[in-house]
Amino acid sequence: MEREYQYGDPASGYILHKFFVFAFENWLVREEWDEKEKDEIIGVSKLLERAENSGKSRYAADIPLMKKISSSLEKTIQTQKGDELFESLKKIVSEFNAK
Repeated sequence: MEREYQYGDPASGYILHKFFVFAFENWLVREEWDEKEKDEIIGVSKLLERAENSGKSRYAADIPLMKKISSSLEKTIQTQKGDELFESLKKIVSEFNAK
């Protein structure tokens, strides 16, 4: 029996829920504004919400772009497979790296 994954395959889920959370934490310099909870593992939306609400993130102006990237990533992972998914992920990562 073939295993079903929420995001098509395990690598896609990892990219969405681990890699980009880690990347956004670094981009936002989480330890500067979330000292008490900096080691807590949280999702992208909670991370961005905390950064906005802290009022201390020096990169808060980048949060709308992070939300756009996260939304694009989630939609892409849920709707595409194979080469189409890979090409779309490359574009999303390029958009992330452009900042």
